[in-house]
Amino acid sequence: MEVQINLNTVSGFIPKHWTRNNHMVLTQLQKDITRNAIQSWQNRKEGEHKVRFLQAMPATYGAYFRFMNVQQKGEYTLLVTID
Repeated sequence: MEVQINLNTVSGFIPKHWTRNNHMVLTQLQKDITRNAIQSWQNRKEGEHKVRFLQAMPATYGAYFRFMNVQQKGEYTLLVTID
């Protein structure tokens, strides 16, 4: 299943200056969001068309979380957005 992540979902977490470390952090974030979106979608209740899940986001100090929504965009595609 393909997962598309809306850019607004990760706004504020894309660094202004690109480094190899930033690339690795964003790649891992993309993998985590994809995994959590698929898992949340598979565990949804019958009749639900949109599911909300909590995603840990990279933070300089402490922990930061963001609620994200996943819904079906096409037959084999899920779309991740925020409210």
